[in-house]
Amino acid sequence: VLFRSLLCVCVLSLVSLRLKRWRARREALRASTSSDGSAQSSSSFSSSISGSKSVVRARRLLRWLKDRLKIKLKIFWSFYQVATRVGETYMVTFPQSVERSLEVLSFVNLELDGLGLPLACVALGGFRSKLVFMMLAPLGVLVFTKLFAWVRRDRSKERTLRESSVAEESTVSRSDLLRVAFAQSMYKALPMMLRVTFLAFPAVSSLAFKAFRCDDLDSNDDSTGPAVMSADLSVTCWDEAGELTDEYSSIQQLAWLAIVLY
Repeated sequence: VLFRSLLCVCVLSLVSLRLKRWRARREALRASTSSDGSAQSSSSFSSSISGSKSVVRARRLLRWLKDRLKIKLKIFWSFYQVATRVGETYMVTFPQSVERSLEVLSFVNLELDGLGLPLACVALGGFRSKLVFMMLAPLGVLVFTKLFAWVRRDRSKERTLRESSVAEESTVSRSDLLRVAFAQSMYKALPMMLRVTFLAFPAVSSLAFKAFRCDDLDSNDDSTGPAVMSADLSVTCWDEAGELTDEYSSIQQLAWLAIVLY
């Protein structure tokens, strides 16, 4: 599936490049034939008509491939975002062949640990700081997307509303203008906001579920010994008496908040 997706992307790029070159040649042909006789202009006109039909067919084919490829890529990406985190989140043991395959496709998950960055240098070495960052980063991107869409929104309806109020000799309220501007900016920002939430949902959810996994350091005997988090060994889940620590309780509350939000 990955090979077919990459192949389709290459084919689409080649088709678009050929279309650009053909348009440039057609413009050059029109410029050169504009100074010729009527017979030559009529023949070039008929050839341009036939060429325009081929362009329309190529555009339809390109649009059809783009639509089908977009749907398949979304299915591929969303499925493997979930499938590559099932074993780690729910402590499921897969066969080695399945684990190797899922490890190859683990690049679809946007995790900070997989980027190879010095997270401790930017105060993201602990589990709590990572979870807070992964929760707030998509929200910040959404706010930035909304502000960018507010600047690049379609203002034609606002101008029409003002012109109609001037023609009717009435005043348009500021609330109506803000309502129209907010709607237009939302139409502009909604596709990108959906993409951000589509990418952030599995990453934040899988990280939040890791907060409930603890390793008992004294599991060989019957006593309840101290336990640490599997994702962050510096965090103690419960002490020798079996009581949850304050740090781990706050991490659990934060994890539940992340699960509810995402």
